[in-house]
Amino acid sequence: MDQTDDIDQFPYLFLPRPEGQLRNIPVNFRWEVTRRHPIYLQYWQSAQKFYQWRRRNTRMVAKSELVELQISETSAQFLRVIGVTSFAPDPSVEFSEIGIGLGENGWLRGSISPVTLRGIWGMLVSLLPPEVFSETAIRLANAMTVGGDPDERRSAGLMALQQVDESQIDQLLAEPIVNINPAVSNRQIIEDLNRLLDRLRAERNIEVGRDRSESYPGYLRVWDLREGWSGGNYHSANEKTLAEVAKELDIKPTTASARYRSAFQLITGHEYSPTMWLRFMGIEKLSRISQQAVGRVALRRPTKLRTNRDVPGSSLGDGVAVESIANEQRGFQSQIGMQIVDLVLDIESLVRGRMSNEEILCELEVEPAESDPVIELIEMVRSRN
Repeated sequence: MDQTDDIDQFPYLFLPRPEGQLRNIPVNFRWEVTRRHPIYLQYWQSAQKFYQWRRRNTRMVAKSELVELQISETSAQFLRVIGVTSFAPDPSVEFSEIGIGLGENGWLRGSISPVTLRGIWGMLVSLLPPEVFSETAIRLANAMTVGGDPDERRSAGLMALQQVDESQIDQLLAEPIVNINPAVSNRQIIEDLNRLLDRLRAERNIEVGRDRSESYPGYLRVWDLREGWSGGNYHSANEKTLAEVAKELDIKPTTASARYRSAFQLITGHEYSPTMWLRFMGIEKLSRISQQAVGRVALRRPTKLRTNRDVPGSSLGDGVAVESIANEQRGFQSQIGMQIVDLVLDIESLVRGRMSNEEILCELEVEPAESDPVIELIEMVRSRN
């Protein structure tokens, strides 16, 4: 399916990353693309409270904290579908400040990635039949509730695991997760890994991609100038046209456009289109426009232009169901109004039809006293088409 053309599979203003997209990006650039994501900017502070609570030794929740914790957990769910699971630094922080100690690790370039305990749990849930997983988990939990000493409880759990008579938990993982014997020579390890990689690529029909990470700073530089990104946030006063960006960087306009599109795909995981841009940047851009006046127009606009946009019940990456996220999304979208959402999409359709601002205002039956914020909205859409 072409995600550029058919994006109604996702709730509006909620654009998750394709599963595994971040794994193909070096760690430092994973941070760069994440902190530029509008979803991250909207929810990182609230999600951080949930992460802090989860790291506490006690999971007890005071009644006065319950509502705030539920809100922060919902924020963490939003971040999870753009690849953030346990750590939400301030977007103004540079990677050099949060990446201390990472430089010696082998996964900085993205070819090798660490596997978290959550990731291992996820693999077990995905690979084992539900009844096998639940039965095994119950047996381990029952065994580990006996006694008070943590070491004794771990030993009891390991013993119970050995006693599980189920061949499916002894199957080899389909993912390339292996034990490496550090006592063997580097040459032997590399030879064995090469054979493993060759077989894996052949089985999955994987083509080795070209490393373009040296171009990423250039992509992001164009993005930052175009969208007004600096200091961990977007600033509308700093936005430039692509022609202005090309002039400032002394590159061709076509080069600026190509780099901007590459930056969009790097940050979102999706190919650029004006419609996809609205899905991605809508949260950020709509927050700047006078929504009170636009909301009145949205409520009154002609019925013939209204569109019904049902949220489908498919699934997103990382095991988060669209339905559960969409329920929370409805609460968020009440802030900007679903009518405004539909209005934006209708304006985009009219802009694509090459209608002038005056013709669009007439089509939407906008009163003269309310035209200024609507024109601002039209120009926002027009600048991306």
